[in-house]
Amino acid sequence: MIRPNDQERSVQASRLPRGRTARTVLSAGGALATALLLSACQWTSPITTQLSYTPADGSQVDIGSLHIRNALVVASKEGAPGTLVATIANTDTNTTGHLMFRIGQESLPAVEVPARQSVRLGAGESARPAVIGKVPAAPGAMMNISLISEGGLVTELSVPILAPNGPYATLTPTATPSASGPTGGTAAPTGTASPTPSTSSTAPSTAPGTSPSPAPTESASPAPNATSAH
Repeated sequence: MIRPNDQERSVQASRLPRGRTARTVLSAGGALATALLLSACQWTSPITTQLSYTPADGSQVDIGSLHIRNALVVASKEGAPGTLVATIANTDTNTTGHLMFRIGQESLPAVEVPARQSVRLGAGESARPAVIGKVPAAPGAMMNISLISEGGLVTELSVPILAPNGPYATLTPTATPSASGPTGGTAAPTGTASPTPSTSSTAPSTAPGTSPSPAPTESASPAPNATSAH
C-alpha cells in the first residue's frame, strides 16, 4: 500500500529529470544562438591579421618595384635641418631603380637602388645621408614629400616628424661648420716688434754746445832723395 507522502515523493522524483532536461535544452539553445551570432560577425567583419599596416613609426608606399618603408623625418624644431629616414627595396631582378625626394622647392639627390637590393637613408656609416635644409613643421606633425620615380611619376607621401629622442637621438644632421679661416698654417703675429737700435762704429757724439774738433790729418813727409855714391 502506497501512502500519500510516498506518492507525492514519487511524483516529485518523476518531475525532477524533466526540469533538468528542459534546462539543458535551453542552455544548448543559447550556446547555439551565440555561436550563430559569432559566426555572423566573422562573415561580416574582416580578419585584422590579413589587413596591411605599417609596423613602424614611419610611412610606407610602393612605387612599381620600389618599396619605401619606415619613411620619417627627424628634426629638433620647425625650420631646423632634418634627416630623412627610409629604407628603399628594389624587388626587380634586372633593373636598377631611381628615386628622388622633393620637399617643397628643395630636392634631394637621386637615389639609385640596384636590382634585388635595398638602400637605407638616414645617418651613420651604413646609411646614405639625406639632409633636408629646412623642415616646414615641428615634431609631432606630418609633412608631405614628393617621390619622383623614373618617367617623372610623382607620388605624394605624408610622413611624420619626430624629435631626436630615443633611437632617433643620433639622426639629426651635423652642425654646419662656421665660416672661419683655416685652423692650420702659420699664426698671424699678435703685435708689432719694436725696432732694435743699431750700433755703429762711428765716434761717439759730442756733448751739446760744443763743436766737434776735426780729426787730425796725417801729412806724409816726402821721402828723402837718395844720393848716389860716387
